[in-house]
Amino acid sequence: VYINLSNICMQLLLNEESLEYIKKAIDLLEIHSNNKLQFVAYIQLSAIYINTENYDRALKTVEKLNVLANREKSAELKALAYQHIGTIYYKQEQYQNALRFFEKSQNLIFPLPIVTMHSMISCCLRLEDYSKAREYIGIGESNISSEYAEMIILAQKAELYMLEGNEKMYWKIQ
Repeated sequence: VYINLSNICMQLLLNEESLEYIKKAIDLLEIHSNNKLQFVAYIQLSAIYINTENYDRALKTVEKLNVLANREKSAELKALAYQHIGTIYYKQEQYQNALRFFEKSQNLIFPLPIVTMHSMISCCLRLEDYSKAREYIGIGESNISSEYAEMIILAQKAELYMLEGNEKMYWKIQ
């Protein structure tokens, strides 16, 4: 219940209330030792810290995620922890570090969520690594699962064309 209340508060941008609920959830979960729910709670806590730009605390929280992922021996949980680390670095505009962790996540699970693929492509574009951006756009195109995902990939493809100076293709996509 506390995790759900925290999530609702976070969606309503009530970060302080969300933080209170998730800390209550973590306290209860540590007493009752449920690793999978603890992982969910720490993901939520990390997301709150990311939303409030408290990146140091977010990284410390992700360290706890890594410990739980290693204890569970779960590639999926480890990949999610890497995605959070990548997101933290991305928000800090440390694109090389962000891309490194997103790629570690991609090595563990495939396909990645569209939000993560979007971040990976954005990192490549910011780093002016257009060949790698094109590669990730291709991966994204081959794993489109919704109209939303298709629009994200198309927008990034157009951005890549514009950055490469190919205005004709940019306007064609637009």
